[in-house]
Amino acid sequence: MMRKSKLFLIALPLLAMSLAGCVKYNGRESSNPVEKMTLTIDKTELSIVEGSQATINATVDKDVEVRWSVADEQIVTATPENEKGLKVTVNALVPGQTTVTASTSYKNRTYTQTCTVSVTRKGGGGGGGDDPSIPEPGETVTTYLVIGENGRYQGQPGVDIPSVFVEYAVEFTAKVGDPLPTKADVTSTVEGSKFVAWQSYEGDGALTQWTTVPNARGKILYASFAGGGGSVPPQPGPGPEPTGYVTLYFAGIGAWTDETAVNLGINNQFVVAAKQADNNYKATVSVTGSVSTVNVYLNQGGQEGKYFHPTTGTQDYNRMNSAINTGAVTVEVAEEISEAKEYTITFVDWDYAEDDWNHAWFKYTFTAGKPSSGGGDQPTPPPSTGTITLYFDGISEWTDPTDVHLAVGSTWKDAVKQPSGKYKAEFTVSEVSSISCYLSQGTTKYFHPANGTTYDRMYSTINTGSTQLEVGGEYIITWTGWLDHWEDEGNHGWFTYTFQLVA
Repeated sequence: MMRKSKLFLIALPLLAMSLAGCVKYNGRESSNPVEKMTLTIDKTELSIVEGSQATINATVDKDVEVRWSVADEQIVTATPENEKGLKVTVNALVPGQTTVTASTSYKNRTYTQTCTVSVTRKGGGGGGGDDPSIPEPGETVTTYLVIGENGRYQGQPGVDIPSVFVEYAVEFTAKVGDPLPTKADVTSTVEGSKFVAWQSYEGDGALTQWTTVPNARGKILYASFAGGGGSVPPQPGPGPEPTGYVTLYFAGIGAWTDETAVNLGINNQFVVAAKQADNNYKATVSVTGSVSTVNVYLNQGGQEGKYFHPTTGTQDYNRMNSAINTGAVTVEVAEEISEAKEYTITFVDWDYAEDDWNHAWFKYTFTAGKPSSGGGDQPTPPPSTGTITLYFDGISEWTDPTDVHLAVGSTWKDAVKQPSGKYKAEFTVSEVSSISCYLSQGTTKYFHPANGTTYDRMYSTINTGSTQLEVGGEYIITWTGWLDHWEDEGNHGWFTYTFQLVA
């Protein structure tokens, strides 16, 4: 006879009275106190780029379900990620601003928390145009320069531009990669205040400096001033005035088909490089003091996408590394942008990568001067990625709390129980080498997929049979019964299953 192991949890109610919830009448507390609860969310403001996702988490101190609503579902949608609604995924659809509200009820009272969500145009960083396409190198685009109430551009104040929701701004029309206005054109009416740089906040909240026209339509940049209190919001505060400039090129990836952001920097101060007509990337970076490091990292797909880092020569998997080994080359700083010395980082090949290729490290060379040729070819392209969805079914009637653990390759996730009773997990991968699964109840009971007559406690690989595994597919593992074998009084068990493609 087959056995099924269960865990029985006994809930002991806590009896307590909270005077904090009492209602007062004529200075006295009611003999019938009102019990309250607390609802909080981890974000009250959220800025994301159209086409991307972000999460908002709710916290409650009672056993209640949290509901989510969106004021304008044409701008974003909100999808709960678990049965209690304690986590919601916000999907950005089109540029605009709306609110996402979490609400719940307890003891006939309603509690709400609201997050203001701003969606910026893809590639525009807050631009107001309707065209999200990426300009061609050398194409003429409009960039909106916010100079603030005290700022002046060529002696004139900025104006309000309602179409992109900015004030005290200038419409600057120029070709992608052309120099942006410098301190010769940008001044302040505040005594002692000097222009430092153009800055923008990207979708992940990172502050990025710009010296050339971005490769985007309708990008919004903010002037940063130092001294005299003349900074323009939303800058975090005046920084030191640059003492010079260095021009960096990045070469060797001209044949890449995926849109790639190349971030070049000096002393960890980054500028997003502009792609040139010859497929190389170029950025002029401001420098304060001497050059301690030259930096670069590549990004595909934004905050949730792929990041590529220069190798240090050892496989240390340092995701934060961006420092370039300049070797025998001395990097010189020029006082004026027009006189900036030029240096080139050239992609050579991949060194190593993580299993999902969301982070990879590349080899390179560093030389003085411009690139010797065009953008070059990519020796080994990073594999494209997609989503594979796994389901686990057959245990929806179990009364003991059960955790389902699923894996694609070496990447494990805890599956989320769906209203249908199935468990679900999604993976972003470049290939599907294997699928694995095991179940657990608490920290003492573990259930493993059957592997013939071998009872290996560490075994978890699913026999996929003749089913072809592909990125983008949906597959289901269905529990069919227990093997007549248990160990340690039922603390380890083995189950049979079927595996198939979801039609």
